[in-house]
Amino acid sequence: MAGTIGRVTAAAAAAYNETQLSLINLNFDFTLIKFEAPKEFSGLGSMMSLKRKTNAESGAFHRTARKLGALFQGSLPDIQGLMKAYGARVSEIAQSDKVKTKDTRASELFANQIGADSTSIWAAVTSGEAAVSVHLLACMLARVFPGPVATSIWVEVVAEQKFQIQEKQRTASFASAYDAASMASKQEFSRDELAEWDNSARSWIQCGDQVMVKQHLAMMNMLDAAKISVNSETNTFRSVIAAWIDALKAMSCLISGTPQRVQNGAILLGLSAWHLYPDLVLLSSATPQVRQHDPLINNLGVLTIGLENLSTPHDPVTWSLPLAYMRYYGEPQLITGFAGHSNSRVSIDQFAYIVMGSVISAWESAGFVKDIRSAVSILHRLSDLLKATWTHTIVPRDGYAQGYQHLAKTSWLGQIMAATDRYEFSDDDVERSTALKLISLGRRHPDFLCRQSSHPAPLFGLSKFSHALGFMIDSERRISFLRQLALSIGLDSNRYVIRYKNIVKGLALDEYATIRPFDRSPSLPESFIKRKNIVTGKNIRWLSISGVDRDPRGFLQADVVLDSDLPQANQQRKPATFVELAFCAGDPNSACIMTVGANAVAEFHRLAGTPEPKTKPQDEQLGERMGYKTTEMSLNQTYFNRVMLADWFSGSRLTEPWLRLGSRFPAYVSSLMACASTAEIYKLLPGATISTTILLQSIHEALWVPASAEEMKNPYRHQLSKAQTFACIAMLDTGRSNFDPKGLNNVFAISSGNSMYVGGPLLCDPYEIGEHFEVRHIAGNIGRPGLSLLVPPPNPKIRKLTPGTWNQLNYCPFDGKQENSFSQTSIHLSFTAYEMALQTKLTDQHIIDRPDRFIETLVSVYEGENWVADLDIMSALQSDLVSRFVCGSITKGLEQGCGKAFCEAFGNVHAMVSIDNWEEFLEQSDGSDKVVRAHGNWLARLAFTVTSAQQDNLALRTEYDLSKDIENGSARLGIHLDNAWGQVKVVRYLSSWGTGFLSRALQVHFELSPLREVAEHSSTSPTSASPSSTRTDHDISATVTKKAPTLIMTTPSWTQCRRKAVNARQCCQRPCRD
Repeated sequence: MAGTIGRVTAAAAAAYNETQLSLINLNFDFTLIKFEAPKEFSGLGSMMSLKRKTNAESGAFHRTARKLGALFQGSLPDIQGLMKAYGARVSEIAQSDKVKTKDTRASELFANQIGADSTSIWAAVTSGEAAVSVHLLACMLARVFPGPVATSIWVEVVAEQKFQIQEKQRTASFASAYDAASMASKQEFSRDELAEWDNSARSWIQCGDQVMVKQHLAMMNMLDAAKISVNSETNTFRSVIAAWIDALKAMSCLISGTPQRVQNGAILLGLSAWHLYPDLVLLSSATPQVRQHDPLINNLGVLTIGLENLSTPHDPVTWSLPLAYMRYYGEPQLITGFAGHSNSRVSIDQFAYIVMGSVISAWESAGFVKDIRSAVSILHRLSDLLKATWTHTIVPRDGYAQGYQHLAKTSWLGQIMAATDRYEFSDDDVERSTALKLISLGRRHPDFLCRQSSHPAPLFGLSKFSHALGFMIDSERRISFLRQLALSIGLDSNRYVIRYKNIVKGLALDEYATIRPFDRSPSLPESFIKRKNIVTGKNIRWLSISGVDRDPRGFLQADVVLDSDLPQANQQRKPATFVELAFCAGDPNSACIMTVGANAVAEFHRLAGTPEPKTKPQDEQLGERMGYKTTEMSLNQTYFNRVMLADWFSGSRLTEPWLRLGSRFPAYVSSLMACASTAEIYKLLPGATISTTILLQSIHEALWVPASAEEMKNPYRHQLSKAQTFACIAMLDTGRSNFDPKGLNNVFAISSGNSMYVGGPLLCDPYEIGEHFEVRHIAGNIGRPGLSLLVPPPNPKIRKLTPGTWNQLNYCPFDGKQENSFSQTSIHLSFTAYEMALQTKLTDQHIIDRPDRFIETLVSVYEGENWVADLDIMSALQSDLVSRFVCGSITKGLEQGCGKAFCEAFGNVHAMVSIDNWEEFLEQSDGSDKVVRAHGNWLARLAFTVTSAQQDNLALRTEYDLSKDIENGSARLGIHLDNAWGQVKVVRYLSSWGTGFLSRALQVHFELSPLREVAEHSSTSPTSASPSSTRTDHDISATVTKKAPTLIMTTPSWTQCRRKAVNARQCCQRPCRD
């Protein structure tokens, strides 16, 4: 009895202790718990930046992962096998060179932002298995839906899961069994943290697609072929949970080697989002089996797709959900997402396939081509014609060498022709299949370029008789072509005749010719030729005497008959007789085929395979277009005037408007030029991709496309400004954001997905001069959802000196040595609290999540851990205070210059002082000349140049090795004063190489205020300078110290001069990167 009581007491005590422990746990912040990441993920962890890893292990991302994992923990299946395979795959992706930034300068400036964004993955694996499952759901949603939609789904699913847990606890017999779940359901989930969770997963799948490119393309092709929906559930919460669990279970079975057969698209969606690729069998496809040979999947794990077809013929895997949390007010919105090529990302080369498809879509509508193969074939025929036509040099118009420019890959025509070549000659089945899918995608969006009514006739207007015949060399070529056409379709020479225009003494006269040598007796009643004694086997022509027909379309005036087909043959006058004809086809203004007899027109179109015109004979549009075979026949280089053909595609403003495709169809050509501009931009952005949802818009309506003819200076593509370039990238990357470039003048970078697009000057030595539109691509992001446009703050701050810094102001005399005193200088990005959401035409005004926003960004200079200044780099480098200097030139191998040495020019080299720390630079009270010693440190030179410009001081550049030249006395200077601009140039020339190269050159450019009086100088060039006419050392010193200029020492780079100096014996006129 006593034992029993003791046991009961012990049990009660244990129960009490357990209760106390539970109460303690309830008061403990479980989001702080961190698990050791499984070894399969170690490769991923080793590639993460310190900032991202810290955020994933102990920051906001880790807390989000812990809360989500705890919220859904009791609803998920075991995924041990799947988690191991996924860990191996993400480690493989993270360690791939394709997602590593090769630009060392980008690594210095964007150290915390570069690389694959794996924050959500690492946060999940350090938060437990359930959190990994939640991350996998995030990838599924990101594959199908855009960011704002996916965030709304997360908000709704989280809210419903909380409600489900609370209901279970309320109705349970043992409520304490739900204490842990209840605690998770009471956690707050802000919309912002769910949006950032989605954005990280979205960025990651972009990285995976880029690395697993071949498998990804095969999967996209399979998704397009599947044509099934994710599920038919109409409730958002139940649909998401069902798809999630179906995908987790099926994938786990496949990895373990258990074949699966599915009837919905959830598992396919999971495969594409998780980058795991089992062998597939699609029963409803012409190519039923796809072997992927994924080493992470058991060979027996084969996925079979059933015959269910719940979508329309063109739709891939679809998922429709009613969303109640997308707007502040209103009924739930039904949103349908797609997983396939229509909602994917493509390279710039693949984008060309889409453009090509949109072009040929109008050709199909007109009945010109029947399929892609015929379109590709005739494009190749046109390409061959253009290449042959431009074999000889065409006289450049407006400075463009037309023959070369037309077919360049960054011209609008060359972009399409290059796409046809890649499609036709590709020997990779996956690549060819992908190209076919993308061309078909473009064909389904004919209005992407512009309205179909604004498209020219097929083949860029060359299928129109008036254009094809108008571009032929002369009337003889037109007659030859029409005779070839008549012969090919078997026209009867007794019932058809050619009418053509012949220029006689400036007058265009109508003349006629038979379609082929006459071979029938003129006595036949059906023949319209009544003259006797005609020798068969010869052509006949009729020349007009009066020059005016009764009806230029309808009557043949048989005044003169030729026994030979040559216009110079002897003529025999005959009494005028009239034969009534009907216009059949061709161009009434140049050459056409006329018919005799009531049924001749119908017979012609039956033989030619073209629809019979239903318009009246007098209608200008009658018979104006050629069919496919006729157009193909016309593409013969012996027919065409090569200059006129060149002008048609890119004629200058000197060309008549009717001879230019761009003048006849401005919207169409402008859109194609815009597409070519993207090729020009993206060739500098390796790894950047384009969203195919761009097809939901018309590029003709893009605000960044130049609207006026004055802006279209290049007939092959648009020349875009920096703001237009950023607007173009924003639109193509998101597929939706159509910004007015006028509002983007201050933007210096864009962050979207796992891509950063950075203005070129941020990643260049300040001496380098890039293209005005140059933007660089970096794999990485700033961690904000949607599209972030980074702008600097107004009036960036610079550190003010304090009295305590007096002991650092040494101002040591400059000894001419190249040294780097700023190895601790670095530049970092940070963000203020200022953000501004942007409204675009396609943005729903009532949605909660705005995907596009301005982010005020600080680009800060640090010396070690100490802040120095905030920079506005783009504006500063455009300032007139910043000058870049180039080498002079040499003639016949002789040096140019006045002969004065460096020391002589400045009086004493020690009169210049060295800047060896930021305090010396920021203190400007000393009026002496200063040299910032930042040898081999581009980042410090950039910081000093921008800071100096922001202080309204001179930022001067040079490239030379002073120490060596001062020692041996070989430095030579030329001094040039330009009174008009108030400039003094001190130029040093070194002896050249035997091949005419300058190994190094120095040019110091001291800018003075244009209003400041400057002493006169008789010399206007270094060659004319002489010691007698050169200003005294004292004068030079006094002039250059008026604004206390600063020299920034740089690394010699003679190769910059070498590349453009070959055979020219002169240095390049502007620096260029190697």
